[in-house]
Amino acid sequence: MSILNDFYEITLKLLPACGIVLLILLCVVASRLIKVLNNVNEVVAKSKLTVDQVNDTLGEIQKPVSTIVKISNGVDLVYDYSEKTIRNLITKLIEFLNYCKEWLFSSEDKDSKEEDNG
Repeated sequence: MSILNDFYEITLKLLPACGIVLLILLCVVASRLIKVLNNVNEVVAKSKLTVDQVNDTLGEIQKPVSTIVKISNGVDLVYDYSEKTIRNLITKLIEFLNYCKEWLFSSEDKDSKEEDNG
């Protein structure tokens, strides 16, 4: 039992030293954690600043972008209208040329009939 008593006495003497070492380690871990949290806080603040700058920039370019969209829509309308107008013009031109062809051939037919009759 003397071995157990010796072990018990050594343990009682080392227990406060182990407690102090544990407290020191806990303080080191806590200080590291505080440094990490401070760095995280700085990163969050910088990120917030960046997001605010991006929002400001988006607000500045929103009006020009909406103007470009309106111009683009206007160009699309003009393109569609001009395409329809050109189709209508070509259709009318073909109809007119057909009418001219019919008129020319009908006058030739009348001339040939008059010659046959004359």
